Amino acid sequence: MQSFNDIWNLALKELTEVHGSTVSDLWFTGLSLCDLTDSRAVIVCDMPFKYKILKSRYIESISDAIAKVIGFSVEVVIVSKTNDPSEYASFVPPTGSVPEPVNLADLPQTHAPEPARDENPAAEDEVSFFSSGEEAPAAKKPEQPAAKQQNT
Repeated sequence: MQSFNDIWNLALKELTEVHGSTVSDLWFTGLSLCDLTDSRAVIVCDMPFKYKILKSRYIESISDAIAKVIGFSVEVVIVSKTNDPSEYASFVPPTGSVPEPVNLADLPQTHAPEPARDENPAAEDEVSFFSSGEEAPAAKKPEQPAAKQQNT
């Protein structure tokens, strides 16, 4: 799953294509996607003067842009801590900070156990294959130098 910021940035690109960069910079930059479920996207509005205009003029465009990015339609809810604190509180955690979803790629990886190996470790060295699939002749192991005998 992509982070909320990644999803919002892709939706912002869609909104810029539809409305142009001037409108996008004025109305959509600074908004943030704080929650996304299979039925709803919650957008936090950064400026009080944008709140009513976004809700009345751009909510459908925002919904369409998010749907293009995620592949399905959702209800878009725009909240503002200043304009409607009770609505904001019902959609945003009380701390005011919006946690990012966990990116599984960032978690420590647990690896599957190593496959069982042959009891004779030298057996692995004896056979190798060319890229054509033919078996290569067994490689000779270097001979161990004979121990020097001391003359007594």
